[in-house]
Amino acid sequence: MCNRFSKNLGLGDIVKAGVASGLMNSVGYVELPVVIGGVKKPLIIQWGWLSGSPANGTSSMLSGAYPVTFPNALFQIIPVLRDISGAGNISAGVSVYGNYYNDAASRSTARVGIQGSNLGTSISIRYIAVGN
Repeated sequence: MCNRFSKNLGLGDIVKAGVASGLMNSVGYVELPVVIGGVKKPLIIQWGWLSGSPANGTSSMLSGAYPVTFPNALFQIIPVLRDISGAGNISAGVSVYGNYYNDAASRSTARVGIQGSNLGTSISIRYIAVGN
């Protein structure tokens, strides 16, 4: 009965997908079940923040654990500068970039680079990362 009901409504793939799970906080994730070509796959979106002190005032590499490890692959990390403290006059030429490697370390650890002149004594960034 349920299968015929789902089929008549066109809900076949939705029923296969299941329900989403996650952690809704300032640092968290959501795992969305999707069915692509009849195959169930997870899509994981994570967000959080990283902070640290620049090693030499002009560049820094920040890293920290994701809320959960991507089991298969990291597709993209998108960092955004949140705060630079103790910098005085901050140069407009500050660059923030996600270090993308599709290896085991990148699936569990967010890595973000920052470059610019006069980065101050403390930097923090927010990020969104997508993978499965």
